[in-house]
Amino acid sequence: MSEQSGVAAFAAAPFRQMVEQAAEMIFFVGEEGEVAFANRRAESALGFGEGELVGRSFLELIGADDRAGVGELLALAGEREDPVVFSAGMIGADDSICPIDARAAPVLEDGVLRGTMVMARALAQARPGTMVKRRAMDHIAGYVRVDAEGRILGCNPAFLRIFGFDSEQQAQGTDFWSLCAPAEIRGRLAAALRALGSVENFEIKSTRRDGSTLFLLLNVIGKLDDEGDIESMEAQILDVSQKHKLERQFGRAQRMEALGRLACGVAHDFNNLLTGILGFADILEMSLPEDFECKFEVEEIRKAGERGASLTRQLLTFGRGKVVDVQLVNLNDVIHEMNHLLNQLTGGDIDLVLDLSRDLAPMEIDRSQIEQVILNLVINARDAMEDHGKLTLETLDHRVERPFVLHHDSVLPGNYTMLAVRDTGCGIDQSIMDHLFEPFFTTKEPGKGTGMGLSTVYGIVKQNRGFISVYNEPEAGVTFKVSFPSAARPA
Repeated sequence: MSEQSGVAAFAAAPFRQMVEQAAEMIFFVGEEGEVAFANRRAESALGFGEGELVGRSFLELIGADDRAGVGELLALAGEREDPVVFSAGMIGADDSICPIDARAAPVLEDGVLRGTMVMARALAQARPGTMVKRRAMDHIAGYVRVDAEGRILGCNPAFLRIFGFDSEQQAQGTDFWSLCAPAEIRGRLAAALRALGSVENFEIKSTRRDGSTLFLLLNVIGKLDDEGDIESMEAQILDVSQKHKLERQFGRAQRMEALGRLACGVAHDFNNLLTGILGFADILEMSLPEDFECKFEVEEIRKAGERGASLTRQLLTFGRGKVVDVQLVNLNDVIHEMNHLLNQLTGGDIDLVLDLSRDLAPMEIDRSQIEQVILNLVINARDAMEDHGKLTLETLDHRVERPFVLHHDSVLPGNYTMLAVRDTGCGIDQSIMDHLFEPFFTTKEPGKGTGMGLSTVYGIVKQNRGFISVYNEPEAGVTFKVSFPSAARPA
């Protein structure tokens, strides 16, 4: 749906009359930051004629001192469900400044971000100390005041959000040191404050109230008494956990890329050797009489060579060096055709359940590759359940939006077709999660697995511009969700 249709839906009857008669200024800001709609109250408060605000950049209507902060908050509004509140000065038609209190919220249409609605109230004069920079920091950085004993005296909303407090009253009296500084570095931080009076860009690992891990960047100013002891402190706290997560993802992606290149090189060289071994084994087998006493050994040589060739194909798939035959494929059809084979693989003690979405969008993929993904994930799930349990295959169409993309490396927004494989096994130990897709990594006993199953799945997913997610519940099971870009439906 076009942006114009989003504006039309926003300002159409029966809402048009209500919007036009509102006591507040109401703006619809489009995806490119332009004013796509402004009500009469907004036009009159700023001194513009009918329709003169439409098409202007909303940020250019904000005073220069507040413009950058409002820009940050509008970007933040597109990623949050609750409104973002700010105060700023708006520039009128005669270049005068109109101070406002405002709130911004995303406008969604079928789950797609179409723009931002800004509702503003004109003030007689600017509120001291509540301009947009202060409000912006309240959403971005935590601020806390601490007494000589380390007890929290006051804090801002961002501090409450970072540590998981429900209110400032709940946070007051809490020991700051126990929250922001693990025991092993509290002494170093306190000593630095006594010696220097302040500490800048001090990065620590801490724990949220719910037990989750936090990475924090602290800037602390200490007020010292005549004896040089800390009398009180003020601290600014930035949550850099997402930065650490992205760094780990980038490092893992680099490691997998390097392993992929190595795998391709080894596979090509090994394949050249196998071509000669298999060729000579076939010639030798054909030249031997049927009753030759070593014919069985020759067959075993050929079979071992074929197993080696199969392994090289998996290595090439992981390293994305395999030539593929892309075609339109319906995932549900593939699963139905493989159903008999999958039931044989899982055995009689494992219940195989199909939960397939109707009218599933097709994918553009090599059919043999999606079959290999299904087989490898089903075998992995079967082995995790020790011959009893429930294995569920689910398919679903879904759309990936910008907020998801921001937190997932190498994922593009758009429509995707998902395959979920869910087991009721023992789950995966957290210590091996980072190695899950590495080639030859396996937790199975020697001789019971090559360690190439999940790495092959990873290679196929990346080769086809998809992404894979793992949801792990120890002692309750694992769900692998593989998503591939959906193709346009045939006419």
